[in-house]
Amino acid sequence: MEIMNTKGQITVEFIIVVVLIAIVFVFSVALYQDRQNENQISSEKWSAQLLANRIARNINSVYFSDGNAVLTDPIVIKGLDVNVIVAGGGVRVFYPLSMSMTTRIATRNVTYNVTDLNGFIFFRKIDGNVTVGYS
Repeated sequence: MEIMNTKGQITVEFIIVVVLIAIVFVFSVALYQDRQNENQISSEKWSAQLLANRIARNINSVYFSDGNAVLTDPIVIKGLDVNVIVAGGGVRVFYPLSMSMTTRIATRNVTYNVTDLNGFIFFRKIDGNVTVGYS
């Protein structure tokens, strides 16, 4: 008779241990997913800041150059829905997951005619105004 009671006791202890291991596993997976989301948001935030700085640097370089200056920059962003707004003395870049990042520029006289940031982008100074567009 005693053997049957120990066998039942082992089964209950085994189930409790398995449940505890499953709880630890689920908690670990949730923590890992949270960290992955934070890493993705940080990466997009830094990329947005770099892109805003790059576009602002090109606009400022052309603006401070002599008349009729042209600068070409190959900007390639594949697979992301990135929006860029150049207005009010700044460049604002929106990435899908992160907030927008803004960089100031030296002039408000900028015409931004770019809809897709995949390819050669031309920055031109024409009569004191900076025009951003394609060839």
